[in-house]
Amino acid sequence: MDWKSPATDPASSTSQANVFNGSDEAISESQLTSFTAELSRQTGLAFSNYDSLHAFSVRDYRAFWKCFVNWLPGFEIIEGTTAICVGDECESAYFFPDLQLNYADKLLDLSVASAGEPAVTACFADGTRWALTRGELRDRVARLAQALSDLGIVKGDCVVAVMRNDAMAVIAALSVAAIGATLATSSPEMGSPALLERFSQLSPRLLIAHTTTRSFDNGVPLTNKITELAANLPTLVNIINLDDACPPLDTHLPCFSARALMERVVPARIVWTRVCNSGGLFHGSCLTGFMG
Repeated sequence: MDWKSPATDPASSTSQANVFNGSDEAISESQLTSFTAELSRQTGLAFSNYDSLHAFSVRDYRAFWKCFVNWLPGFEIIEGTTAICVGDECESAYFFPDLQLNYADKLLDLSVASAGEPAVTACFADGTRWALTRGELRDRVARLAQALSDLGIVKGDCVVAVMRNDAMAVIAALSVAAIGATLATSSPEMGSPALLERFSQLSPRLLIAHTTTRSFDNGVPLTNKITELAANLPTLVNIINLDDACPPLDTHLPCFSARALMERVVPARIVWTRVCNSGGLFHGSCLTGFMG
């Protein structure tokens, strides 16, 4: 299979040269080559280059994506029970509406990449770094997810978070996904009125937040914002603090340290809750910042 671009014709307005061409060995061992071979086996068609593969994905997209999902480790489409795509219009078509999976479990699947592979490196303003391997990240996510479950957070509950862009934010977000709850986030720089407007419509049961003031913070102290949020979100039952130092909050709600919660639970107890693809784990605003 020829995945390399031919020399481009400068006179052609549509020709494009690859910025990089991998070695023949790298191409033959790539996931794309593996998937294309499986697609060829299932369809009986030959895909000699990118153009032929892309043309098939457009022409017969249901067969293409069915093969892709079945090719992925840990996925299986059961004939007659899993819809590939509902609708034929680009604006309204929905792929795999009844396929169930656990986002965090699949993202941190150690059969895809080993536990020792790097996952997250958090870089702080003072120059320090905190690096986590995939195994370490999965362990921390499982621990916090079990702690959330022990606090009564269940599939379908809404969790809101005011988080900085660091590794604890990643752990928190994935732990919420691990138990099938939904997450909406905002940055600490937002003012209290904007935070309340964003979160009050969601009826959240849990607030996760960084609360320690940093040297680069401006305006209203973060503890004041979190306290005001807690006082004006009547459905909240608990608060989890992501910082090592937990400044006291003027609230009647129970406040827990995320690190303390992770230390006291057994990660093997966690049940990675599968949710239907037609649901939603992340509200739109959560893509701002750490998930961007």
